[in-house]
Amino acid sequence: RRRRRRQQQQQQSGLLDHSEQPQATRSPPGTSPFTLSGSMCGSLEPGEHGAHYTAADRPEVPDVLPAPDAGLFPGGWRRDEVLAAFARDTLPIPDSRFRNGYMGDRHFEYWISGLELFLKMKRVLLQHGVDVDNLPPQHGPFTVVDFGGSTGRLGRHWHVQQKATATVLTTDTNLDSVGYLCGLGMPALHNDFLPPLALPSNSVSLFVALSVWTHMTEPVAVAWVKEVRRLLRPGGFAWITIMGDHTWRRLRHNKDLDLLYKHVVGGRERLVQADGSLHNMSAAELQSWIKMPFAYSVFQASWRWPYKDGVAGDFMVNSFARYSFVRETWGKVLDVVDIYPQNSLLPEGVWDCVTPVCPPRRTGQDVVLLRKPLDES
Repeated sequence: RRRRRRQQQQQQSGLLDHSEQPQATRSPPGTSPFTLSGSMCGSLEPGEHGAHYTAADRPEVPDVLPAPDAGLFPGGWRRDEVLAAFARDTLPIPDSRFRNGYMGDRHFEYWISGLELFLKMKRVLLQHGVDVDNLPPQHGPFTVVDFGGSTGRLGRHWHVQQKATATVLTTDTNLDSVGYLCGLGMPALHNDFLPPLALPSNSVSLFVALSVWTHMTEPVAVAWVKEVRRLLRPGGFAWITIMGDHTWRRLRHNKDLDLLYKHVVGGRERLVQADGSLHNMSAAELQSWIKMPFAYSVFQASWRWPYKDGVAGDFMVNSFARYSFVRETWGKVLDVVDIYPQNSLLPEGVWDCVTPVCPPRRTGQDVVLLRKPLDES
């Protein structure tokens, strides 16, 4: 607990004391970290973590799904293919209390939102020459790391729908989430707030981080990008979501991101100035910033989450990054293949609604697609 507290304090202050970082461990000889026995699951006692996580009732397929000829899902799938995927996935869906607030009690929407992401990733990879369904023999296993993947909203689909050609390892800072996934037979690993990740170099085909970099200070974000470079195999991809220029424009006008907007203009989340001081933003001031205040802008919450022993824990941080910052800074570490504003990954004509009333998407996050050059190790 003390070590994690120091790491959290370093993360929020921007100090990276490498002497305090955990050392990357390796799987026992003859095992792979991407297998159940080679991951952290092999060292957990049954029921040690996550045993109290309960499952939601298996949801019914909602009537709002389109008719077989009424539209396509992301990835070009039709209704019958989606229903077949749902039938294949017999893993329990975690109760809404154990999935970081995703979709509330809308259990089918939770399931299909992960499928949507899975299909988007496969389609984008195919556009860049990687057909996960038809890998050449020399490629070897296609390995996916779902970093900060909680209880497997995305990872379950790689695990179930793509098990013939891919292996997914989900990591999280929450040991209960790790234990829960291990109990389902999904390889999982506990990670700390600072790198390194306990995986071999050049071992990852696709590194995914959804809504993780959005809660990092600048030096920590850069340090993790460097760690991603170490982990990726030559030619491997990273799919990292950020709150970028597109998100900032929406935030300024209080569209969709109403909770974050209210926290910022209400003083609950304050802009970290260049000198480290905290600044309250009014609605007028927020809307006057056509560009975000800094190339990497951090809003820090004005409250702390207390530990059980009464010692204050980490601050909550929401971070925004200009596209130019990503290209210039992260581009020195990995090739920036593209930056996709939110929902631009949906091809024209694709049906993208799984609720009776189709609300606008609320995440507001953009996708940064990075790649490790083929000639690097």
